[in-house]
Amino acid sequence: MIAELQQFKADFEKQAKELFNHIAEAQMKEAAAKSTAGDKDGAIAMYRSVLDQKCLFPKRAKEAQKQLKALGVTDVGANIPPTPIFDRAQSAAIEAVMRRGLMAENRAQYPLASKLYAQAHRMDPADPTPLRREPPSRPRGADGA
Repeated sequence: MIAELQQFKADFEKQAKELFNHIAEAQMKEAAAKSTAGDKDGAIAMYRSVLDQKCLFPKRAKEAQKQLKALGVTDVGANIPPTPIFDRAQSAAIEAVMRRGLMAENRAQYPLASKLYAQAHRMDPADPTPLRREPPSRPRGADGA
């Protein structure tokens, strides 16, 4: 029963992601059509709606931001953050590096731990977790504090 529920959840998440991706793709196409037809204001509104979804679709939001700039819009907001890694194999590799960093930190090997956390951050720049795991420069409580 649990396996069936997990499969249902995975299938549902996949379908929802595909649906939302399809909607964002349709909005981009509609915006491009409006731009080509001379409806600059309509195209800007459509591109802004895609840009507003930058948390869900960072790649599409970057494209929308680029198109808005091409249409002369200057207030397109801050840079779009990097896209998170959702691939299970890549996530497992990142997690393994993080675990090695934590083990090094627990053994008071702080330079090695810092190096491993930095490596994990480079593997997935969108994940702030490695940045929060920055080990102390010296062991806590070593000086009696």
